Amino acid sequence: MNATWYPSYGEHLVTAIDGVQDTANETWLIWTYNSTSSWQVSASGADQLQTFSGTVFAWSYCGLTPSYAPTCAKP
Repeated sequence: MNATWYPSYGEHLVTAIDGVQDTANETWLIWTYNSTSSWQVSASGADQLQTFSGTVFAWSYCGLTPSYAPTCAKP
């Protein structure tokens, strides 16, 4: 895993996983799961996520729209 630290946000931006690097059009996103809203793109980076018993996270490599919405299917 490769990441860049952003001190102003207090979190890392993951730029590569298992040798697959971000591009101008695709990036790694972390998703969170809960029973009421299913899978959601995380509102913060992995550094900021709190874990509880039963917490589930997933990474996916997604394309992005010009407004940075993911174009991939939920995990």
